[in-house]
Amino acid sequence: MMSPTPEQAAEVLRASTATREHLAAQGRWPRRHLLVHAVAAVLVFAALGLGGETGIALGLTGWLLLIAVTTIRSARQSVTERGGKARIRMGFLAWGVLYVAGLTIGDAQFPNNPWFWLPAALIVGSPLALAAWRHPQDHT
Repeated sequence: MMSPTPEQAAEVLRASTATREHLAAQGRWPRRHLLVHAVAAVLVFAALGLGGETGIALGLTGWLLLIAVTTIRSARQSVTERGGKARIRMGFLAWGVLYVAGLTIGDAQFPNNPWFWLPAALIVGSPLALAAWRHPQDHT
């Protein structure tokens, strides 16, 4: 078997680097996925607590549409960073616990009180934002 020429070796290295960079960029979708959900979680939670029936209807409709779109989009992703799916699961698990606790406390003790619902909305969205922020940038 013949050794590659320096030009062939350089081309293989360029192609390898380009492939690695392409895969790393495509594998970062969980970060965007989590950030979009973090922002939506804050807005929807605030709408549920402060928007009355209209806020509830708009918030839940928007959330369901977001879940549908991002579920389809995430199912089409062929590459995920190492630990990306676990980070998504943990972010949503923590979000779910805070969401249920916040709704339960807010509905019972602080109906339509912005002093509760606005800070609580930020707290409820924080696990998703934290999971996105803590996501690795690339595999080097």
